[in-house]
Amino acid sequence: MTEFARGAVLCAFLSVLAPSAVSDAFELRHDRGVPRVFRNGEVMPSRIFFGSFMHGGFPRSWESVPRQFSYALDAGVPFFETHGDLFWEGCDEAKVAAFNRKRADAFFAVATNRPCWMIVRLLCNPPTWWMDAHPETYSGWNDKSKLTGWVAKHPMQTLASSVYQDAALKAIRRTIAFYEREYPGRMAGYHLAGLHTSEWVYDGFYTRET
Repeated sequence: MTEFARGAVLCAFLSVLAPSAVSDAFELRHDRGVPRVFRNGEVMPSRIFFGSFMHGGFPRSWESVPRQFSYALDAGVPFFETHGDLFWEGCDEAKVAAFNRKRADAFFAVATNRPCWMIVRLLCNPPTWWMDAHPETYSGWNDKSKLTGWVAKHPMQTLASSVYQDAALKAIRRTIAFYEREYPGRMAGYHLAGLHTSEWVYDGFYTRET
């Protein structure tokens, strides 16, 4: 991978990070023409292990992904990214907390005494029960015609909804507070992800032609 490509990958991840509230300050800066990660003003290895694919859709991923991260640590990769669910108002907080701990702890368990920091990919799509309680937040065509095809089978929230915006902001704040409390000194930041494939809006994707 070229230096330019590595920089593009880093920007894709780190440009959406919200800063951690702990004393460590992580920044993405251009250094001699290359984007690099700095911790408290000191440059770090700008490599991230993307560990979000750890779920039932991938056989034995709960064992294989953390093991792969251990190999990455040996190669000098200091960051890992994993999924985290938001604490939406009205959710089963104990269930969400257990889910988020399980994912994070799987990585920290293999790190042992090796230094590493976590980036959490927070999924900002509301759960179905929340969407059903707020049907006005479902996305649709401007002319109110019925959705068809792929988007009809995978309904999502409309980002223009102030109801969704307010609820998501509160949920994000509660979730960040959870991680800062549970993993002090281990947080590098937060990656806000959403909509289809958790990658927000692709140009031309939400059109009748697609």
